[in-house]
Amino acid sequence: TEELSRQNQMLKQQNEKITRQKAQLTKITRKIQELTLDKIAFFTNITHEFRTPITLIIGPIERALKLSYNPQVIEQLHFVERNSKYLLSLVNQLMDFRKVESGKLEIVKTKNNFLKFANELIVPFEVFAKERGITLKRYYRMPLPEISYDEEAMHKVLTNLLSNAIKFSKENSEILVKMEEVNGMAVVSVQDHGCGISEEGQKKLLHADTHFSTFGTNNKEGSGLGLLLCKDFVVKNGGKL
Repeated sequence: TEELSRQNQMLKQQNEKITRQKAQLTKITRKIQELTLDKIAFFTNITHEFRTPITLIIGPIERALKLSYNPQVIEQLHFVERNSKYLLSLVNQLMDFRKVESGKLEIVKTKNNFLKFANELIVPFEVFAKERGITLKRYYRMPLPEISYDEEAMHKVLTNLLSNAIKFSKENSEILVKMEEVNGMAVVSVQDHGCGISEEGQKKLLHADTHFSTFGTNNKEGSGLGLLLCKDFVVKNGGKL
């Protein structure tokens, strides 16, 4: 119908706009690791300006999903929603990076059931993985899951690791999430069957003063900023990545 064509055209224009914003943020993310603190502050302030328009996009999309019954429109809306939330996550990562660099990142640890917390976080990723034909398996061996950790920080760590695993995995593969207690420490691993990261990339990956341009597979790239933040969050929680 004419109305459906109009909606599809609007969604196509919105997708193109989001794609352009995504490309801009990716460039900023790569560049930020090469900059001095003064320049980092400048670029993160610019990046902060992305947050409001992205948030304004996500709200109407979520409302439209509740009102729409057309499968084609719903599919397009989900696409826009996923990309919008990805952009927002990039902005938040850059904000966190600024906090780490300026020493303003606060860690507040409380004793909670880590296994329960992590398991609830993993559930929605199973649905995301299933959409790509990826099986997400779990192996838990933590008889004493009550440990002290910063919930917000560990939420970001697990989310980043799971997102990367799904993003860089081949279709119809498996991802294994293991949580074990070893010598009184909680050990968490996320294993996928992607192409991995080169030895050179591994050397540079977790160092703020270096970066590499590309890693991954399926024509997807990563700057390593998310994993760099994960390292900082884990270290501040008394662990290592």
